[in-house]
Amino acid sequence: MYCHKCRAELAEDAERCFSCGAAVDDGCGEDNIAAFFEANEARVKESKTIKDGFLSTRFGKALFAFICFGIIAMAVSFGKGDIVSGVIAILMTVCAIISFFVGVRIIKVPSEEVKFLVAIIALMFVIPYFSAYNPVGDRARSADVTAVVEEDVELTEDAESVETFSVQEDDEKEEAVEDEEQTEAPMETETEAVGEVYVTPTGKKYHLDNKCAGVNAIPKSKAEVEGKYEPCKKCAK
Repeated sequence: MYCHKCRAELAEDAERCFSCGAAVDDGCGEDNIAAFFEANEARVKESKTIKDGFLSTRFGKALFAFICFGIIAMAVSFGKGDIVSGVIAILMTVCAIISFFVGVRIIKVPSEEVKFLVAIIALMFVIPYFSAYNPVGDRARSADVTAVVEEDVELTEDAESVETFSVQEDDEKEEAVEDEEQTEAPMETETEAVGEVYVTPTGKKYHLDNKCAGVNAIPKSKAEVEGKYEPCKKCAK
């Protein structure tokens, strides 16, 4: 004899099922057990019919195709190392599978409209997926970022080099100006010293050029000859 509730085998004189506690009555006979198996088989057939019926609808076919798309999207994203789009593909696929399970009544809910709501949520992940999807993957993206950073560093170093060169060039110009000023100072002193004039012993003119005055010319200051001698028309104009 078997329990009509949990199908546990019972002793002939048992009053209750030792497994589930159900009361033993005439329904626990062999005839009832056969009816139980028939009812269970009928439920399995009904479940298969529901599943086949759901897959025969347009919504069921579209949902099944969307689940396949989600699985492929996951494989492609993680295969390229694109973690962000891969995670979005997982969420998208999970929502589609939940909607499918509700449609075939593996997950029982009070309202059949839940499967449509969950399917809409799955569709909402499509746009974020393609927005986040990177054909070259995160590894290539990281390499690109590294290359950009290295380029920025090189540009910064070049700018610093140019700035250093400019500073050095300015320093060199300042040194050149200082050297020029130091060179001009002795020249001015020499020019002041050229205030001397040359007078010949017998002449009445003074000369600024000693070659013009002759070998025996006597050097004198310009103040001494002013008013006394006439300037040379050749060298003292």
